[in-house]
Amino acid sequence: MLIFCALFLLIGCEACLRWVLVVKYKVPFFSPTLVNRIYPGLEEINALTLTEHDGYFDILLLGGSVLNREFGSLETELYKQLGNSPKIRIHNLAQPAHSSLDSKIKYDLLKGKHFDLVIFYEGINEVRANNCPPSVFRSDYSHYAWYEDVQRILRHKEMNSTVIPFFIDLAAANIRRKIGVERMVPPHFPDPEWAEKYGQDVRTEQSFRKNVLDIVHRAESTGDPLLLMTFAFYIPGDYSLQKFKAKQLDYDQFVSPAELWGRPENVKKGLEVHNRVLQNIAKDLQSDDAKHGKFYFIDMNNLISKSRDNFNDICHLTEEGCRKFVSYILPVIKKLF
Repeated sequence: MLIFCALFLLIGCEACLRWVLVVKYKVPFFSPTLVNRIYPGLEEINALTLTEHDGYFDILLLGGSVLNREFGSLETELYKQLGNSPKIRIHNLAQPAHSSLDSKIKYDLLKGKHFDLVIFYEGINEVRANNCPPSVFRSDYSHYAWYEDVQRILRHKEMNSTVIPFFIDLAAANIRRKIGVERMVPPHFPDPEWAEKYGQDVRTEQSFRKNVLDIVHRAESTGDPLLLMTFAFYIPGDYSLQKFKAKQLDYDQFVSPAELWGRPENVKKGLEVHNRVLQNIAKDLQSDDAKHGKFYFIDMNNLISKSRDNFNDICHLTEEGCRKFVSYILPVIKKLF
């Protein structure tokens, strides 16, 4: 009788927790996998048959908001400069605030899919992860609540069978945060005190390098041509948050202040470090093309001129900036198409 009651309670608990996921994340009751909800677009791409000889030229975009269609016209401009060819398919997985780690994870989750070109363009979003004490920073970015949540979802592969372990894990994490055992980097604007005191130390350098190299190795293993670029940014010499809010700087639309990622001087330092990582990786790969297959690199930061003609803020591009950006990557695509 006790066993029957315990089993009944367990089944009831499982059903209730599944309904929580159904209501909150709109996932199917019997297959409440959350990865497709945290990474929109994955499910659609995985439903396609993408092979080397499928009759299409498939481009995968990995990165943050700069490539995202809600923040600029890069994807539209890419189609346009490619003549709106029906043989071109652009699979855009770039999302606001996503870093090299998100790109690495998403690319890994597309195993079995072949792309005719993979474009990785990012460098700013993980700068935010530097705004914390050394004792808090983790190389896998799990000191950032978003990545702790992502890794929890990826860790619990049993969710189609039972969601109870996932919720136990989640509850334990919430308790640790509430009692102050575990302090996290805030999800939006950095903690001002942490940003000022710790943000100048670019601890993300090695993590960024590892994530980009993981993308490189994934492309090598499947034979996907890969395009890396330095990250173009612009901080006017007279920059201040007050002038940004008053729209008194050499930007066009004033989308996001630099303070979204940290103190401007620290954001600049982080971007320079990440761009050097990209340049060094490119140098190593280009010295051994036979081993690394089809690899391409563009120093975009030195190609996009720094002015309101091209920049809406520190990194988001105007329509003219998008046009120039695409014109610089077009020769690579035409070489492969």
